Amino acid sequence: MVLWTLLHSCGHRPSFQLEKTYRKDLRFSDSAGTHEGTYIASVKDRHHFRLLFREKPRLVKIRSCHREIVYENPGKSLDFTYSPEAGLEDKIDPCFLEFASFSASGYNQTALVDFRRDETLEAMLTCNGERSIHQGVSICQSREGLLQRLEFDAPVSADGLASCPKLVGNAQTFIFPISMGICLYFFYDGTKFHKLVTFGYDDVLEVVGD
Repeated sequence: MVLWTLLHSCGHRPSFQLEKTYRKDLRFSDSAGTHEGTYIASVKDRHHFRLLFREKPRLVKIRSCHREIVYENPGKSLDFTYSPEAGLEDKIDPCFLEFASFSASGYNQTALVDFRRDETLEAMLTCNGERSIHQGVSICQSREGLLQRLEFDAPVSADGLASCPKLVGNAQTFIFPISMGICLYFFYDGTKFHKLVTFGYDDVLEVVGD
C-alpha cells in the first residue's frame, strides 16, 4: 500500500468545503453504468466520465490528489476523460477523484470516486440499509453517527486513520459509526488487503429541479 504510513500522520481532508457536509448526490456515468454520489472504479490507463447535473452549474471542479481542473458554464452535462498520471495518481493510495458543481442559485452537488488497485480481499458491507459483496474495495455513505457493518469470512486485522473511529482487530465482523467527512480503513488477512472508504454527512440538499 503506497504511502499508507503517510496517511497516519496527515490523513485525508475533504477537498470541497461547504457550509455543511452534504450527502454526495451528483450523478455520473462511465463504461460500467450510471452512479450517484460515490463509486469504486478499477484503475486503468483511461477513464471516461459524463457528469449529469440537476441544474446547470456556473462552475465545475474536478480534483485528485495531484491536480484540479475547473470548467465554467458546462451546461447540463460534462464529458471528462481522466488518464491517471504515472507514478502519482496511479500509485498513491488513496488518490480520490472528486467532482463538484456550483450553481448560481446555490445548489451544489458533489461525488467521490476511489479506485481498486491491488486490493483483493472480499468483504460483505451493510451500509445504510443495503447489503452488498465487494472485492478488494468498498465505500459507504451515510449520515454521521449511524452504525454500519463490514464482514469477512475469517478474522482480519484492521487499521485506519487516527482521526477516524477506531476499529479493534483481529475480528471477523466490524460494526462502526460513520464519522463526518471521509474516513479510510485497511483490513489484512495475512495475504490480501481490503480497503473501506466511508463518507458521513449531516444534511441533504433540497432537489430544486431535474
